[in-house]
Amino acid sequence: MIFGSLRLIASSLAFSLAVASSAAARDRPDLPPPHTTEAGAHFDRGATLYMEGDYAAALVEFKRAYDASPAWQVLFNIGQCYFQLRDYANALVTLQRFAAEGGDHIGKDDRATLDAELPDLVSRVARVSVSSNLEGATVSVDDQVVGTTPLKSPVLVSIGMRKIAATREGRAPVQQKLALGAGDTATVRLDFAPVALPPAPLPVSREPALDRPAQRAPNYVPAYVSFVVAAGGVAAGSIFGSLAIDDKTSLDRVCMPSGACPASAETNIRALSRDGTISTVGFGVGLAAFTAGVVLWLTARPSSATTASPQYGPGGITGRF
Repeated sequence: MIFGSLRLIASSLAFSLAVASSAAARDRPDLPPPHTTEAGAHFDRGATLYMEGDYAAALVEFKRAYDASPAWQVLFNIGQCYFQLRDYANALVTLQRFAAEGGDHIGKDDRATLDAELPDLVSRVARVSVSSNLEGATVSVDDQVVGTTPLKSPVLVSIGMRKIAATREGRAPVQQKLALGAGDTATVRLDFAPVALPPAPLPVSREPALDRPAQRAPNYVPAYVSFVVAAGGVAAGSIFGSLAIDDKTSLDRVCMPSGACPASAETNIRALSRDGTISTVGFGVGLAAFTAGVVLWLTARPSSATTASPQYGPGGITGRF
């Protein structure tokens, strides 16, 4: 499908005739001042740019011409620019407007051209239904705005790779890319992520700051004392245990296997009894103290100290020392 330069010139001539008739009508003093000069200048500039192949600039000039003097003939040239820019969806919509607004005024040759070209454009478009979890989001196709959610009907888009996006104030934008073929009907859901709520503020204490107890580290002093006692008990048990062993060795040298000992061994017998008893007690105290130390360590609680409360009087606040 190629729109030739001769067709563009023909549209230019039709537009010029429409402008001339409009200018003649504005010879009446009760009508607003004419804008045909501005429209004609934009149109001629658009025709020149189109011939030079600058279709994007030509599109802008033709649109300015149509805004200044909305002659339906210009829609054909706008449609041509869209086609050359491969924006088949807008080309189809614009040429359909040209056919609707021109109606019976469209010449036979132009009507034949439309009948041949419109089906080709229809084969170059697809439709996309866009929905979102939020209303009022701005929907765009390839960065061109097409409406706001909820959209009442599917969006007509050109075939190929398309970017469908939605934006809304205060939310991160969302988008999807689609590969669309001729006649496709796609559905896109663009849901915005929920807004993260700020953390709840901590409760503010109503008590004066000086009346609050100062929090400290857990009090491990009782556990330390118990461990020291345990160490002492084990040390005493070990020392006196060694002495008891020596006493037993000495008795084994002088006593008979039957257990009978001479009178001279009485001192060693008493020493063995004493050292054995102290060793047993030492080990017992050490074990008990160590067990108590473990319990006290695991159950230690932070100690607290309350600062001096302020005194209120005629002179203001004074500390008590």
